[in-house]
Amino acid sequence: MCVSIMQKNYSSILINNKCDFPIYTIHNKIERYDGKELRTGEYFIDKDITIPFKTENGNPIILPQGIFTKHAVEKLLSYNLITKDDIKYMLISDKSLQADSFGHYIKFLFNTFEEGVAKKMANQFIGYFGTKYDRTSSGYITTSIESALASWSEAYTENANCTINACSLEDIDLFLVRHISQNRKLNDYCSINRAIVCDSNLLLIDMMYDVCDDKSIVISYNTDSIFVRNPTKMYPPKVKLD
Repeated sequence: MCVSIMQKNYSSILINNKCDFPIYTIHNKIERYDGKELRTGEYFIDKDITIPFKTENGNPIILPQGIFTKHAVEKLLSYNLITKDDIKYMLISDKSLQADSFGHYIKFLFNTFEEGVAKKMANQFIGYFGTKYDRTSSGYITTSIESALASWSEAYTENANCTINACSLEDIDLFLVRHISQNRKLNDYCSINRAIVCDSNLLLIDMMYDVCDDKSIVISYNTDSIFVRNPTKMYPPKVKLD
């Protein structure tokens, strides 16, 4: 049995990415796929995609229908997992970020900090691109239940969230009031986050094609690893990023 691991999967996309990241504006809209050359954006694939490798439990590996990046669609086409007839809709971006916009920063993290710390920092950086709201949290402690309920009432009228936790300290009743509000960002970069997650999933499929043949069996897979029996090759040990 072999455990094949592609560590720092999301980070790898930012370092080795070859396709620009789509940045949408209010003028971009979903349209039917026109059959032309793929452009920077996202595409809706109208079928569940079966990955043709044997599995331990005999069930097929399914990549559900959904939205994929240009890079992902190109890979799926190259593996003959889909045809252009399976592409139904497209969202083409007016603007984009260059493919290597974040590579130097991610390399800096892994060459400067311990791997565990660097990975957490990189994942937080990537996760920020997936946020749609600005959240504000504030709180206070009071002995007055009236003040606590007034804060709750105010939060309710503002469509915000307010929690009240009661406790006692030396026979004094205390109320911890926490007020949480969130506002939709005028601009977000969720398309960058989607591109990173989508393309990292395709890296796992690349790995399957790289280490599997008709004698290999895929036992399981996770965010950045696959477990394979009878792989065709072993990957070299980790190396420091250039």
